[in-house]
Amino acid sequence: MTKAFVYWPTAKFNYISPRNLQTPYTHPENGTNSATETVSRKETSSFRLTWLDHDAFSGNSGEYLALKVLRLEYSTLDNSEMSILQKLGKLEVAFFHTHVPTQDQFLCLGLKPLGCTLRERFNAEVDAPSDIPSLTILVKTILMKVLAFHQKQICHGDISANNVSLGVHPEAFTNEALDKTFEFDQKSDVILWNVSDLDTPPPHPGNLPEYIILRYGSPLKTDTQDMSLVDIIDFGKGFETPSKSNVLGTENYCAPELERSGANTATAKSDLWSLGCVFAYVPTYQHLFDRKSDLKHYLTADHEAQSSFIESKLLMSHLKDEPEYRHLLARLIHSLIQVDPKERDPEEAKRILKQLEAWEPL
Repeated sequence: MTKAFVYWPTAKFNYISPRNLQTPYTHPENGTNSATETVSRKETSSFRLTWLDHDAFSGNSGEYLALKVLRLEYSTLDNSEMSILQKLGKLEVAFFHTHVPTQDQFLCLGLKPLGCTLRERFNAEVDAPSDIPSLTILVKTILMKVLAFHQKQICHGDISANNVSLGVHPEAFTNEALDKTFEFDQKSDVILWNVSDLDTPPPHPGNLPEYIILRYGSPLKTDTQDMSLVDIIDFGKGFETPSKSNVLGTENYCAPELERSGANTATAKSDLWSLGCVFAYVPTYQHLFDRKSDLKHYLTADHEAQSSFIESKLLMSHLKDEPEYRHLLARLIHSLIQVDPKERDPEEAKRILKQLEAWEPL
């Protein structure tokens, strides 16, 4: 028995024009316009993997794309995430990847790459936002992005620290940076029986990467200075209706009206609750409702006690020495995480944001 690397089989690509996503067309399988240099992947619930692809769709311009490969059951022409990303101007390219042995077609969505998520900052040793002005820019950028897609009748459904990413560093795609990012990737191997010439590995299909089965380690090199580059990712649970049933986001960020064990209806107001929880996570690196008992007490408390709870959490951050700013941020968060969805007030959040922007240290 001898082990050898397993590679993706030769594949076919049926491309969808980003200008007319309902009209698929066939793209050549050879040359640099195929998937030429794919170097990253990760697994989640709604999609199989994410690749970082170089020169596949940009005519050798040197541009990289994050290539999200959806699971088979989501790989349809009317996929809601594809529609949402197109409406938000985030979709660079979309196509179907045909796995030749099975003829299964997987929908692939090409997006601009980003840096680490808020959740990944600690392990990635990314200290950002590192000061109060940067924190204010990040809060403003995320708040306005969420309100902008709500104005377009789009709800995210799963806003959390896992789904907010910082910008990518200008040097993220140098050889040195990429080596660090992907140094711990692991490839699968297979046992070969009764095969001659075992010292020679199987041939690598042209224009296709080695199949990475495990992705962990560092994210792409992240821009720690410009917080206006922050963005919201993964619209796999998004919807374009006023409400949708049985939408469950990330635990610790789900609005209380979304019962995980029963019927629930998500709305834009549910997004606002999740957004408030994200704002509390940014400076503290801790979930606002890390314990179920915290949420239980919050739901039954009066407004003053709720605000005090939020502010006590913010004390566990660099905001401990800035009581005025801390109080304002707690008020902004509280305006978004009202128990009654009708009382979650984005206009009040914007008014408090203006006070945050005007804040100056004593």
